[in-house]
Amino acid sequence: MKYNQKALKKRICKDYICFEFFARCMGTSTEHLFAMLQGVEDWTQPEIKKAASLLHLRDEEIQPLFFTLA
Repeated sequence: MKYNQKALKKRICKDYICFEFFARCMGTSTEHLFAMLQGVEDWTQPEIKKAASLLHLRDEEIQPLFFTLA
């Protein structure tokens, strides 16, 4: 399944200015983050939890940001 990650990308840019800093905070590489944001690789549950925590997402914000179909 392909997911639309536009809103998630905007949220990351809003809160972290650049993807490189967010990837570092996630404990992953920029390449891996871009692969997830482009739908090449799937987000794991621990990665979703970590990203949601870093972005201070409420539970109801997680589904639309990570699981909106493209």
